[in-house]
Amino acid sequence: MKYFILSLLICTSTYNFGQSTYTFTLDDDSVKYGASGSTLMIFGKLKNTGPISVVIDVIRVQNDLPSGWQSSICTDICYPPTQDSTMIQILAGDSSYFDFSFYSTSVDTGFATVLVRNQGAPTTNVYLQQFLGITTLTGVMEVTALKPRIELFPNPTSSRLSIDMDEEINKVMIYTLNGKLVQTAFNASFSIEQLPQGTYLINVETENGIAKSKFVRID
Repeated sequence: MKYFILSLLICTSTYNFGQSTYTFTLDDDSVKYGASGSTLMIFGKLKNTGPISVVIDVIRVQNDLPSGWQSSICTDICYPPTQDSTMIQILAGDSSYFDFSFYSTSVDTGFATVLVRNQGAPTTNVYLQQFLGITTLTGVMEVTALKPRIELFPNPTSSRLSIDMDEEINKVMIYTLNGKLVQTAFNASFSIEQLPQGTYLINVETENGIAKSKFVRID
């Protein structure tokens, strides 16, 4: 069985908030697969590269799991699956390890999104990391990365937003820079007049994965 997984994620990102700088690096691919009933763990690292301490929020903002599955955020410990967020303080020059775990119970696919942000600047350079856990009977699968073309227009926009891409659109999800889901759509053109002015993140679900982009709402 062949799975096609969309991978538009940047595995290393650097953020600058005044004197505080940190990097977020995935040690693994954001897609993890294994046998049914296994725990799928994706490892990463947060490193403070600035001269002062930094406090980082790690928040699970999306948790689309099959029935019976669970997921959790892990730092020095793995938090209960019901806990959506944790706070990490990292001293200057130090690092903190992070992993995201899927606890599978069946042959299926689980999807989650984690927001990483600096508490001192919660709306600046926000990073959303997507994770995908896939189980099969044998734990073996073939993954092919696809990068479909995606364009948003007009951008900026005051009333409607349209999506131009080669894939058929299943679902559109719009988030604030804080990771809050504020609108859902199911076609390639829709009104955004109800949204306040500002910058928004957009996830477009297709049969082959999820494409990410950004747009600006103006008056």
